[in-house]
Amino acid sequence: MSTMTRTRSRTAPSHRSDTVSAGLPERQQPILQNILDPTRPHEVHVRMVTDCDAIETVDLVVVPRDEELDEIDLDRHVLGYIQQAGRVFVALVGERLDRAEECGQSLLWDKAAADLVRSARLAEASSQT
Repeated sequence: MSTMTRTRSRTAPSHRSDTVSAGLPERQQPILQNILDPTRPHEVHVRMVTDCDAIETVDLVVVPRDEELDEIDLDRHVLGYIQQAGRVFVALVGERLDRAEECGQSLLWDKAAADLVRSARLAEASSQT
């Protein structure tokens, strides 16, 4: 009786997205490309607590400006920016970065985004009255 040994050739993948997207349905592959490319705009769903203690989900578009700065858009309107300063995320409300005002700091990006949405809504409500 002879024993056969089988050898496998292991080759390193040339590109990470090829490895991760292999076997995914074609409709999911563009979504995966956005996740793997942090320089492209992407949609984020942020849960926040409203004034009447209800949970609301807000769909934001995050447009990376550089490694430490994200522009946050809602309904094609710039709400403000989230800047990473060390381990802290700083929420800046305002359409223009040079005039944006700090409205909160958090160790969590989601919390900074919720602070930004809340402050942008308050600023919009106060400007309408």
